[in-house]
Amino acid sequence: MNKYLELGQIVNVKGLKGEVKVNSFTDDNTKFERIPKVFVKHKNDLTEYEIEKVGYNKNQVIIKFKNVDTVEEAEKLRNSYIVVDREIFWRASRRSILYSRFNWFRCIYRIWWIFRKSWWYFFNR
Repeated sequence: MNKYLELGQIVNVKGLKGEVKVNSFTDDNTKFERIPKVFVKHKNDLTEYEIEKVGYNKNQVIIKFKNVDTVEEAEKLRNSYIVVDREIFWRASRRSILYSRFNWFRCIYRIWWIFRKSWWYFFNR
């Protein structure tokens, strides 16, 4: 099994500050926010980049990498693939699942607390 997972393809440059447009291969584009470092695969060479900022435009993700500050540097990354270690991606996904389950539990607990008090008031009149 391959050690790396492809998250998307860099298709273009956006702006003058070195931001790139990415066509995401994931179902949830917000996963890019939870992954601090990714690899850019360009002609079988892997280069590690740290994500500085993530934005969204329609169905594309706009990513600003640290140390990529000009259009020329970002243009070199064009038609490359963003890959990440499967273990790091799994941890980021798992963390979001656990957080959503925690919020669900808090919601159910609050509903139970409200009904408990109203139930007690209804039967103890």
